[in-house]
Amino acid sequence: MSAPSSGGDAGPISDPPNSGWTYFAALGEPSFNPFPYYFPASLAVSEEQSPTGICIATILGACIPLVTPDAKTLAFFDAPADSCLPGSFRNMCGGISAPPASFLAFTTALVGVNQDGTPSDPLFHWSWTDTFNGTSGGISRISNNAPVDPGSGTGGITITEINGVVLPPVVPPSEVAITASGLAYSRPTQGFIGSLRLTNVASTAVSGPFQIVFFGISDILTLVGATGNLSGTPYLTISTASLAPGQSISVNLQLKGPSSAQTAFTPALYAGGLN
Repeated sequence: MSAPSSGGDAGPISDPPNSGWTYFAALGEPSFNPFPYYFPASLAVSEEQSPTGICIATILGACIPLVTPDAKTLAFFDAPADSCLPGSFRNMCGGISAPPASFLAFTTALVGVNQDGTPSDPLFHWSWTDTFNGTSGGISRISNNAPVDPGSGTGGITITEINGVVLPPVVPPSEVAITASGLAYSRPTQGFIGSLRLTNVASTAVSGPFQIVFFGISDILTLVGATGNLSGTPYLTISTASLAPGQSISVNLQLKGPSSAQTAFTPALYAGGLN
């Protein structure tokens, strides 16, 4: 994974080397040391086979084990950052700051491990940008040993590519607001029924067509009438040419599946066609 930033001049920020980096003492945080970032495969495998409770860090008095007792979760630390981004500590960047709307960009890949210990080809990969900055957590920090305060900053994450399919430009909530009605289970249809309402809250028209991508939808639910599916992430195409200021459109939503299914998801709106 790498994190090139549009606001700095240091180029891509690659994952740390096997031995990790040693900048915490310089930042006055010698007591918080989650290194190493990288764990030898032999140690991870032995812990997975028989977890011994090796702590890779202690955060707020709690041990963070390399492998959880149920052997299902492997912990790691990875925190690239750019202190030149807006809202960060400019004294660490020569008193200057990157232009507004600067971001960090990432490519993340999920891989498997072959029987001979070598990594498989990527099973799934996606690209995304991060603009969040906050007083506790956020891209301007190298690492963070306190709970994230969601109200302390601005920005967010945008998915830009999924398994080679490049997504069109995202439509921010400041231009088009998405309001979801409560999903109600319908026995006749064996699924949940609801709707999404798109409203142009900007002062100018927003051009379509629009793509509503449903991130985080349960894998036991099926989006009825989905236009397509991006490696497990369904989307709907709204062919409306544009939304005038104040104009709204409603989209019927039906999720087929058992009544016990979790219906939480995050709709993201993109303007344009999918490549």
